[in-house]
Amino acid sequence: MNFNFLKFKIPRIKFHWNGLLWFLILFLFIVLLFDAWIFWKFFLRKPEASFGAQEGTTLQTQLLDKVLERLKEKRLNFENYKENVPVEDPS
Repeated sequence: MNFNFLKFKIPRIKFHWNGLLWFLILFLFIVLLFDAWIFWKFFLRKPEASFGAQEGTTLQTQLLDKVLERLKEKRLNFENYKENVPVEDPS
């Protein structure tokens, strides 16, 4: 029995490199725009008009100090809770 497999063709997708290259260029452009925006936002901007450079850092350190105090209180409360034996319900 002689089979002719030439009539069974596998469909192939026609791939054009041109579309992939345009996609890569567009993606590169979007990434560069995003990186430039991040660089501008966090490195090139001047401090806000309402705060001077020292006032802004002072406010940030004050907020950080408040957070550290709260964390210290929570840690102490947790250690006190761990050391104390819980009281059973008397009823």
